[in-house]
Amino acid sequence: MNTRTVPSSSQAAARLPAGASFIIAAAAFVMVFAAAGAPIPLYDLYRAEDGIATGDLAFGAVGYFAGTLFSLLVLGRLSDHTGRKPVILGSIGFAIAGSLLMTGVHTTPALLVARLLQGLGSGPAASGMGAYVFDTARGKPAWLPAMITGSGPMLGIPLGALFAAVLVETAPLPRVLPFVVIAAVLAVLGVGLLFAPETSTPAPGARRSLRPQISVPDGAGRLVFAVGAAFVGTWCIGGFYQAFAPTITTDNLGSDSVLVAAAVFSSIMIAAPLGGPIAGRLGPRRAIRIGSIIFTLAVLGALLALWAGAIIPFLISSLLGGIAQGVVASGGTRTILEHTPARQRGATLSTIYVISYTGAAVPALIAGRLAGLITLPQLFAGYAGLVAIAAAIAILALHPSRTDRSTP
Repeated sequence: MNTRTVPSSSQAAARLPAGASFIIAAAAFVMVFAAAGAPIPLYDLYRAEDGIATGDLAFGAVGYFAGTLFSLLVLGRLSDHTGRKPVILGSIGFAIAGSLLMTGVHTTPALLVARLLQGLGSGPAASGMGAYVFDTARGKPAWLPAMITGSGPMLGIPLGALFAAVLVETAPLPRVLPFVVIAAVLAVLGVGLLFAPETSTPAPGARRSLRPQISVPDGAGRLVFAVGAAFVGTWCIGGFYQAFAPTITTDNLGSDSVLVAAAVFSSIMIAAPLGGPIAGRLGPRRAIRIGSIIFTLAVLGALLALWAGAIIPFLISSLLGGIAQGVVASGGTRTILEHTPARQRGATLSTIYVISYTGAAVPALIAGRLAGLITLPQLFAGYAGLVAIAAAIAILALHPSRTDRSTP
């Protein structure tokens, strides 16, 4: 793996070796997304105490996705020009600001602004911080940085939700404490990264890089299309769970517990890291194919369980889907970044996450409009159809050509 540690005038203060920098960056990567997951268990609280409608809660998720997409499009290539650390620290700053603003949410506009700030933090994390994880992964198994960058959001978001749910159930100040604790942890990790080495040489063109642009490595267009389709299929389901998990828990699965609602939401993502080693054994392209098939079957199982109001089968199907999603994410991220020069990693990761978040945001926006017109199981059936179509496109697009039949 091509890793470059760049000396500079500030490097004299840097004392962290690459291994420690990798660990801190990976933890910060997950924690930025944990901040984005923390509001989810409070959605029913906002609905009951503040009168925020179910459709407006779905738009809160859209606000997060919109902030992430904007920052990916505008800032996604910046770390390839300014260096990784300024972008990483900016990402942490946005995540902290969004978390602190969440402590005062009582209206839909306040929720949208707070979620937008959290999205502005998640975008640079996905590109700059994800690239930094790859840059500092010398000596690590090839699947490990791919698993972190591919599955980090799917691990961090449910961890944040579960952590917040525990505090909501057991601690004072449930609308404040989860966000303050997460902001404090992010601040500590940010300080740690101040002493980490820079891994990317600053290069001209930072201002030009702010122009929205989708970047695809030369010769990898078909591969990006296939991986993008697979990611749309998996991320759209994550968007559904993020928008509606508390509501389906109370209305369709028969539980009023905030902790159970967090478990329902987390079930589709929390097991995703288990897919990393599996993808490493399968090989990246085979992992995308097999993972997409299993994910589709798991979503259909969750749909049947939701129609029946059976919470245990729903959770089991969702956990299986989460593992399959991790297989797809690790295989997809690895196969693309193996075809990407180090200088283009930030831009390429940005493109992949733009596709992924678009796949979550657009269906969530439509679902928010339809939430009061049809039932949530009917909405989920529409999502299941989208998953099946996306999986079929990915599998067909990955059919080996004459030039890549030797690739697993």
